[in-house]
This record gives sequence, C-alpha cells and structure tokens, in this order.
Amino acid sequence: MSIAKLLGGCLIGLLMPLVAQGFTIKLAWQPPATPPSVQGYRAHWGTSTGNYVETTEVGMATTAMLGGFAYDTTYYLAVTAFNAAGESPYSNEVTVMVPAPILDTELPIVLITTPANGAQVAAKSTVPITATATDNLGVTQFSITVNGNVLCTRTAPPWSCPWKVPPPKKRVYVLEAFAIDAGNHVGTSPPVTVKVP
Repeated sequence: MSIAKLLGGCLIGLLMPLVAQGFTIKLAWQPPATPPSVQGYRAHWGTSTGNYVETTEVGMATTAMLGGFAYDTTYYLAVTAFNAAGESPYSNEVTVMVPAPILDTELPIVLITTPANGAQVAAKSTVPITATATDNLGVTQFSITVNGNVLCTRTAPPWSCPWKVPPPKKRVYVLEAFAIDAGNHVGTSPPVTVKVP
C-alpha cells in the first residue's frame, strides 16, 4: 500500500537543554486517521529549509526527543513514514530557533536589614535577623551565620531567621548572610556587628 500521503500535521515543542552540548527539541506529529502498514517514522533536520542533513529513525512513536542542537541557530525539521513499499514525502516543515544560552556571571546581592550594624541586643532575647537576597536568575539557597556558625538555611523567602541571643553579657557577635544562585555563585552580605551590653 502506498504511503505517499501518510502523514498528518507536524507539531513542535521546545524543551530546556538536557545536555551541555546543545539544546534538545521535542518533535511530535499526527499519524493519519486510516494509516497503511507503517513500519516506522524518521525525523529529519538541517539548518536550511528543505535541506535535511540529519536523519534518525524513531520507531513507531509519534514523538521524538532530538538532541545535540547548537545554540543560536535556526533548524528546519520534518518527518517521514516508511514501510516495505518505500518512504512517504516529507511532512510539513517546522522551524525552531534555538536561543543563545544565558550566561550567569553575576553574584547574588545580599544585605542584612535587621538588626542594624552596631545595634545592642539583650541577652536571652529572640532577635529576628532579616536580609534581602536578589539575583538576576534567582536565589536557590540562603543562610545566616552568627560568628561563623550557621544559624539557619532557607531555599525560599522570607530570608529571615530567629536568633536566640546567648545568656552571657558584654559580648560581640558578627552576623553574615550568604546566598547561592543557580550557577553556584555565592554572594555575601557586609558583616553586621551587634553587642550584648
């Protein structure tokens, strides 16, 4: 049976990169309502319209995850079906522009807002330590330390921790906040010094 008019419309979806070498594209297509004896499908793609220099067989599935695409490049994709009688014409062509990667070179910006630098805190009191943490791609982890010891860790706002001030008086404590972004860049707040009178 001929499969010259086998394929229906071709749909395209774009996913985040799954491998460091490039982008991964999800290609999906609609089989005909009354298909002949299809033995499989092939996905084809290239960097100019109608010129498909890459081909992969995907079996009987009507979706394919295609990988290794270069960033900042336009690709043209189509699908064919095949059986013992031959191969169908190409489906309609779809175009995907793989964007350039976003390079994260910025450190998170972190600032302790309360208590103020030089403030006095009472022994045995509970003092909220509050900070702001911002990043161009988002903060994934946040922590506050007191004299270098981690008081708390957060993965979402609010960026705040309650601190139970130790009983001894006439002490000085140094508070710092740290934020990590998706690129594992660490931002550190200016230290805040508080005193127990």
